[in-house]
Amino acid sequence: KIINFLFYCSKNITSIYVLQWCLIFWSIGFIGFYDKDVKSSLLLMILFTFLTFTIHKLVNALYKKYLFYSRRNLKNINIEI
Repeated sequence: KIINFLFYCSKNITSIYVLQWCLIFWSIGFIGFYDKDVKSSLLLMILFTFLTFTIHKLVNALYKKYLFYSRRNLKNINIEI
């Protein structure tokens, strides 16, 4: 199970990285900057990691669902010239 998780991270590293930094930068306005102690920082790191993977899984599932749906519908369209 850990190996599958590592393969998933390896395959999707760029999108995970970009998503995590977007979440971190957008949250600076709400959470603050340089005003957290060590415990708060560790909790936020865990929270952002969890949010990153949750949102990434959700976006991938929606993308695959609608991409498959659109490709299936394209097969039914006949274009005649």
